[in-house]
Amino acid sequence: MTRPAITSVSRFAQRSNGSTQADRFVPEEVPIALSYAGTTHAVMMGSPADLEDFARGFSLTEGIIA
Repeated sequence: MTRPAITSVSRFAQRSNGSTQADRFVPEEVPIALSYAGTTHAVMMGSPADLEDFARGFSLTEGIIA
């Protein structure tokens, strides 16, 4: 199952001039661990969208792949 990159949540705001209720979009973040040859090189939080692009960019930047 793939998680969405954003989730719509309902919110209620109370202010001095009254209250409002509306939906807001909240980005989803999940822990991402990048491991090479059985060794974890990095663990970070990120969006579940475009994980392949994220891993490729990290690997290129760190010099793990050419």
